[in-house]
Amino acid sequence: MRTCSASRLQRARLRLRTFARLAAVLDVKTACIYKRAMSLNVRLSVEEMRMTAALRRAGIEISSLVRAAIREEYRLRVEQRARGRGSQVVRQILRELPDPPELASRGFDTTDRRAVSKHIKVRLDKRRR
Repeated sequence: MRTCSASRLQRARLRLRTFARLAAVLDVKTACIYKRAMSLNVRLSVEEMRMTAALRRAGIEISSLVRAAIREEYRLRVEQRARGRGSQVVRQILRELPDPPELASRGFDTTDRRAVSKHIKVRLDKRRR
């Protein structure tokens, strides 16, 4: 009975050492956008650690991968918000997804907010009567 417990304890210690070694190797640290350099420690699940190890074996630098992901999120969430006003976004959507040619004309300019507002008011007034 005692050998069984000792064996379990040894296996548990070995797993813990292996996990600690992997965790130390897979710390993801990257420079931040502040005046002084800052490291970023990211906690990874076991599955994410396996993926990270596979990427490293494939020759991919994890730090450059993290930097690219941060840049992309920044571009999507911060720069576009500052860049795009609502009218510009609507103009881009209408340019990318134009009305089909067989669609009947609406009788007002859908890109003119005042014309759309007037059209909505007229329609609501008709419903109220």
